Amino acid sequence: MLEARDTVEHEIWWEIKGGTSNVWYENWTKLGALNYVVPTDYPINEELVDVSDLIEGGAWNDQLLHQSFPADIAEHIKSEIYIDQLQGNWDRPWWMLTSTGRYTVNSAWNMLRHRDHEDSDFKQLCIKGVPFKIYFLLWRVLKGRIPTDDVLMKMKIPIASKCYCCSIPQQETIQHLFLTGQFATDVWQVFKNAVGIHMNLTQMKQVRYPCLKNAPFLWNELIDFLEGYKPILVSKIVYWNLPYDGWYKCNSDGASRGNPGPSSYGFCVRNCHGDLVYTECKELGINTSMVAKAMALKKGLMYCFENDLQPLIMETDSLIMKNVVEGIWECPWSIVAEVDIIKKLKARCNVLILHVYREGNSLAYFLTNLAFYFAGTSRFNSFVDLPSAGKRIINMDKQQIPNIRIRNAKNTSGMDIFT
Repeated sequence: MLEARDTVEHEIWWEIKGGTSNVWYENWTKLGALNYVVPTDYPINEELVDVSDLIEGGAWNDQLLHQSFPADIAEHIKSEIYIDQLQGNWDRPWWMLTSTGRYTVNSAWNMLRHRDHEDSDFKQLCIKGVPFKIYFLLWRVLKGRIPTDDVLMKMKIPIASKCYCCSIPQQETIQHLFLTGQFATDVWQVFKNAVGIHMNLTQMKQVRYPCLKNAPFLWNELIDFLEGYKPILVSKIVYWNLPYDGWYKCNSDGASRGNPGPSSYGFCVRNCHGDLVYTECKELGINTSMVAKAMALKKGLMYCFENDLQPLIMETDSLIMKNVVEGIWECPWSIVAEVDIIKKLKARCNVLILHVYREGNSLAYFLTNLAFYFAGTSRFNSFVDLPSAGKRIINMDKQQIPNIRIRNAKNTSGMDIFT
């Protein structure tokens, strides 16, 4: 354990509670331990011990931050790590190799042993309940490590090859012995019949596409049926609803191309008449969509709180985010800092957090994708500053023109899949 400590410690993120984390040797910025992040020729202030030394009056000490760290790290700390008031508790550790933030021996072992990429073929062999000797035999077959006649002949061993399992003897090879031979074919047929697999289009249809009811079994009729098949579509009308009289509405969204991959967030604030108050979008670098959506919700709520835009309705198209903020679902460690800020701001202002379909979140969705084409942060303070596509969305929302949400039906019972 002591030998692995130096490696494992980098996978622990410390959430600031009382500022007890070590400034240089513990990961409290999500960038890693700063002793290994700052340039090697950068002077380290050894007088800084705990994170609380960087906090003065419930806020970051700007002068000390810029004196102690490079400019990019200092700006990251000020903008990404929110300090409201130290709670006097120990900082909380989160294990970054699991989504829950809880330590598991399995995740630590997989990290320490530098596991290679999984081979999909071998992964299908190693199934719980399969005896090891069967798994080992199949592994030898795939690797060609069975002493069949063709393998022995490659080793310059003279032999007259003959398969004794078939009525018409052929050369004994791994392919013939386990797949194409008469005996192998009979064995596979027994197991295929037992599980209802006959290796034809009809059986594939029943397994992969159970929603295709009343499909014929004759080949020609089945082809005609599939060519003329039309999926059942379910539609729903979705509006962007105007907020109550005197209220504001903030729509937020986040996206990641790759998950994790290049990500961005966007939010927009409108008044009770549907007129634009403010919009903002920004690219976040490599992140997950969950982090991007949490960042969008946090930034939108912080802007409305700082500018006293209350009472407020916050809308997000992420049901996960809504349930996490309300405490219905457990919060993943990767967004625990953002969710903590959202909860604190929610308790200090008059705000409702609601879930909305993406079709009712069109402007925030547009801004999120717009951020991928601009470096830095894009802000629009008036309707005339917006791109033409954004103006069109605002005008449609103000006139209460509906959006149509269309999805393939998952069943044929006519039930509404949007419930």
